[in-house]
Amino acid sequence: MVAEPNVSRARELAEKGRAADRAGDAARAFGYYGDAAAKFDTLDDKGYVAEVLRWEGTLHRERGETAAAYKCYARSLSAAERAGSLSGRAHAMNCLATIAQRRGDMVETEKLYSGAALLAEQAGEQRLLGMIQQNRGVLASIAGDLDTAAARYASSLEAFEKTDDDEAISWVLNNFAMLHTKRKDFAKASELLERAQTIAEKRGDDLVKRIVALNLVEAWIGRGMLDEAEQGCIRALEDSRVRGDHLSSGEALKFRARIHRERGEFSRGIETLEAAASEAHFAEDRLLQAEIFRELGELHQASGDFSNAKAAWTEAVSGFEAAGASEDAASTRTRLTAAA
Repeated sequence: MVAEPNVSRARELAEKGRAADRAGDAARAFGYYGDAAAKFDTLDDKGYVAEVLRWEGTLHRERGETAAAYKCYARSLSAAERAGSLSGRAHAMNCLATIAQRRGDMVETEKLYSGAALLAEQAGEQRLLGMIQQNRGVLASIAGDLDTAAARYASSLEAFEKTDDDEAISWVLNNFAMLHTKRKDFAKASELLERAQTIAEKRGDDLVKRIVALNLVEAWIGRGMLDEAEQGCIRALEDSRVRGDHLSSGEALKFRARIHRERGEFSRGIETLEAAASEAHFAEDRLLQAEIFRELGELHQASGDFSNAKAAWTEAVSGFEAAGASEDAASTRTRLTAAA
């Protein structure tokens, strides 16, 4: 059955939005997504409008525009419910879980992931089940349960490799690399990130390239490659300013402050973290906020300001606990106790 002209035009606009999104042209992507959603509102195709709203929400989310992302995902869920789409509901709930996770609501996060997984299984959405498994692996990694995280990543990677799903493979490789970074195996992390980067470059996937590039900065810092890390920060900051990306900017500034600390530039590091904290606050990212306070404590201690170091670590412990990062909370509490 041939789609009616109006439906075909709406889908064409949505796909143009996807192409612009992958190419990193946020302004054009938002324009196409908005036009497509407006057309779908007049058509009887709520299942597809749920997808468009989800794509728009993810673009907002990856720019650190958390409130806007939440609104899009909530609208996506409503559209999927009106369409009677199990798949659409599962996708929207998975995305809403990522927002709850960013905001530090771990109870809501697990509830949404569980609900999304159940619906995905009922809908036969194997790819989505793999994505949810991966997202739960991220939760386990944040909580410090690295063995569980590794098992979930391995399960996801195996499923995606069986279907030659390069996009999803690049996601898992990135998350696996971050797990190795937590274990301080920076060489292995770099290897996996370079594999993910190769896939993203081949696919023209600007989002994954940006995420991987920032995570490579952290691996380079761990390996003592400070010049390379600084150049990576500079590129990320220039790119994030052009795109209005608060999340990437906050991450890059956090890493740049770490580089300043490694070089003994404590005042510059503290100043850099003030800018990072502003970006993280806008993005509503509880984990990033806690990481910034932890680094601020390290900088203050290195400069001999033990009072402000303790104040920063106290804030970091609270933030890590709210974000479900129990291992980070415990290790920071140890630093706080030792400084008392």
